Amino acid sequence: MINGIPDNEIVENFDEWAVTTKGLESLTRPSYYISGDRLVSSDLDPTCGYTWLDHIKAKKSFNINKFFPALVAALEFHMPEIATDEILKYTEIFKTMEGNK
Repeated sequence: MINGIPDNEIVENFDEWAVTTKGLESLTRPSYYISGDRLVSSDLDPTCGYTWLDHIKAKKSFNINKFFPALVAALEFHMPEIATDEILKYTEIFKTMEGNK
């Protein structure tokens, strides 16, 4: 069990975040949870208005560079229909954005 999350619910651990069978959960702030059904592929698109990336970036207590790979993994787990090339495209865009290196 990590931060109250049972081991059998953790799909992948990303240091500060865990992809779980229920969604994406913060391991540094146990009450911070993003339900799997609230994840959408446009969360990776920096041109798509206010996304989870924008939301987490605005919170100074989270490291966006630790959140991004967890978000990608959560999308891949909870939305397997997302094309790999779409994820790769947004990953490359994320890497070029200021402060995300």
